Amino acid sequence: IAAVNGYALGAGAEMALACDFIVMAASARIGFPEIGLGAFLGGGVTNILPRLVGLAKARELIFLGSQIDGAEAVRIGLALRSIPDKEFAASIRTLASELSKKAPFSMQLAKEQLASAAHGTFDSALTAELEGMMFCSTTRDWQEGVDAFAEKRSPIFRGE
Repeated sequence: IAAVNGYALGAGAEMALACDFIVMAASARIGFPEIGLGAFLGGGVTNILPRLVGLAKARELIFLGSQIDGAEAVRIGLALRSIPDKEFAASIRTLASELSKKAPFSMQLAKEQLASAAHGTFDSALTAELEGMMFCSTTRDWQEGVDAFAEKRSPIFRGE
């Protein structure tokens, strides 16, 4: 989770793009000023940003070096949420807590598949998903998930 509470410009924005989620405080700003400084982008921005916001918006953000706020970042698909400043810290803790309760193996496989989706085929995705399902069904976490569902309780995953 990239918790942007202030300015994320240049390398800060690049690091935010490397995260699974960008969550911004309402007053936060994000941008890519590198071209206007005679520098260049890093961290895979030229690959990641167009996939998130589309090529035209990526060009605008990169070529012009525009800074945008949290609401605009959400509107264009760059950020997950824009949160009022006073609620920001608590909201980030809540999101992190929710994520930490998920099954680690399942999360890892989902992250890998989503990251490779842009250059894979539908058939390769189906194959990888089947392999992931088969693997997960051999873990103790899978059994914990099944048991918790049957017992109408929240599962406690241990990465086993």
